[in-house]
Amino acid sequence: KDGVQNLTLATLTNIDVARAPVSISPVSIDPNGNDLQRTSNSSLSIARRLWWNNVLEVGYVGNQARHLSQQRNVNVVPIGALLRGTVTSGTQVVDLSNPINRIAISTDAYRNLLPYPDYNAVNIREYTGTSSYHSAQLTLSRQRGALTYTGAYTFSKALGVLAGDGGGTDALDVRNRNFGVLNYDRTHNFVVNYNWNMPRLIKRGGNRLLSGALNGWQLSGVSSYQSGAPIRLSFGGGGTTTFVNAAGQSVTVTPTGNGLNGGNAFVSWWGTNGFSGGSFANSGGIAPILARNPQIKGGSQNVNDKLFDLSAISIPNFGESGAFVTPFYSRLPNRNNHDATLMKNFRFKETQNIQFRLGLFNVFNQAFVTQQGDINLTLQTSCNAVVQAVPNGVGGTVANVCDPTKGYTFTDTTKAQFGSIITKRGNRRVLLSFRYTF
Repeated sequence: KDGVQNLTLATLTNIDVARAPVSISPVSIDPNGNDLQRTSNSSLSIARRLWWNNVLEVGYVGNQARHLSQQRNVNVVPIGALLRGTVTSGTQVVDLSNPINRIAISTDAYRNLLPYPDYNAVNIREYTGTSSYHSAQLTLSRQRGALTYTGAYTFSKALGVLAGDGGGTDALDVRNRNFGVLNYDRTHNFVVNYNWNMPRLIKRGGNRLLSGALNGWQLSGVSSYQSGAPIRLSFGGGGTTTFVNAAGQSVTVTPTGNGLNGGNAFVSWWGTNGFSGGSFANSGGIAPILARNPQIKGGSQNVNDKLFDLSAISIPNFGESGAFVTPFYSRLPNRNNHDATLMKNFRFKETQNIQFRLGLFNVFNQAFVTQQGDINLTLQTSCNAVVQAVPNGVGGTVANVCDPTKGYTFTDTTKAQFGSIITKRGNRRVLLSFRYTF
């Protein structure tokens, strides 16, 4: 395959390593990198005892990480290199200054412009990633008496290039296209745990049967509230385009370059193959324009309800892009959860008792949107004009090629479904147990 025919272990030594198969995408450590990963932590807190046996603690907790491991493809054409000049294949001469030609151009037509033309991607593991975490923390606790509790509130922000070790970054512009709020960032986080030894309902010396049944109950639980995960919007794949052909017939096709999340559009837009499709860590080569925060606040959150407004989002004109890191506070819905346990020990003799325990996890049987895939955030596009028989730079032609200069529109599916809740997750679980101790 790709120039290596009938490859076996016996013929493996015949491969010229200087002319590796095109399908290979090697990964290597940066030969010029000698930085060590470094993390520094800092914290400061002040505590004071208050009334009713409460202790209040206020503090700051921070983290700074530098020279983190990340991976970048260095086998790309520089920005703008494909915006001018020509590509020749036999008698075919392709003018790269024409944006339509750049949509149709084959990767093989400009392979000689790559730093390593005999390979696909060449990923270099670098130690250049950064991240930071800053938080203000407030804790109130009471550990004496019949009612004990600890409540903690955290106001925080986590910034960085990648949320995980060794992940892929943008090949050309890490700072502007990757750096931002990390996917585990939660602005507000509140949790309280409690334990209540409930008061005696039957006084000492009263009815022993009622005393055994009603006294000695214990209620404990944990309640939490958390901000939703951050969202970074990006374009999805392309839909279909309908046009009238030369014979006057209405034709529906899926043209090349119809989606603003792929290499064809990026090459036409920026003259490079260095940008990849969008994800949480990367808005892709072309980002949507946000006129305002598209998140809908205060509405109902049932399945099929909309949490994001498409009218706040527009498609950039050719050669333009929206902000690669959103300036707005866009999040998944906030979440809260409540777990509680009611228990009592029934003592029969000095050395024998039965413990009854009723546990409710997710007491109110709530379901929430828990991840970005639970909402339809697909921004699918269709181009407004299609061109036929566009040269591809390797001697052939491509049918149904988008003309990016004529603009794009959102598909009917995106107009109808964008921002709607697909699914919600969560259910109540009940634990009922008896334990005999002797």
